[in-house]
Amino acid sequence: MWFYIQPLCVKSLGANSLQIGLVLSLAPVAMVFGFIPVGILADRYGRKKTLLRGCVAGTLAVLLLVAARDWRQSILGFLLHYSSACCLLAIHAYVAHGSGGKDLNRVFTMLY
Repeated sequence: MWFYIQPLCVKSLGANSLQIGLVLSLAPVAMVFGFIPVGILADRYGRKKTLLRGCVAGTLAVLLLVAARDWRQSILGFLLHYSSACCLLAIHAYVAHGSGGKDLNRVFTMLY
């Protein structure tokens, strides 16, 4: 649902179509570049810390988006929101480890 509301959020902050595309394309690119370093950090320092940091980052991102008064201010909120998705790697590792040898296809289907 959030995927469909994002453009409306940016538009309500005064952005035109080109600016909406810019804001909503920068954030996923930043997320992709964050996956490998966050995965390495999760393996090195622990998955729980990674999950907690992802939750904090997501909460801060929402607060930044709420406080944004202009579409340019929403860029940081969207970047932080999408970067919090990097904790998905830790979630997947927790689920795979806790599956107890069950079929991972079924386990991840139930997760999503």
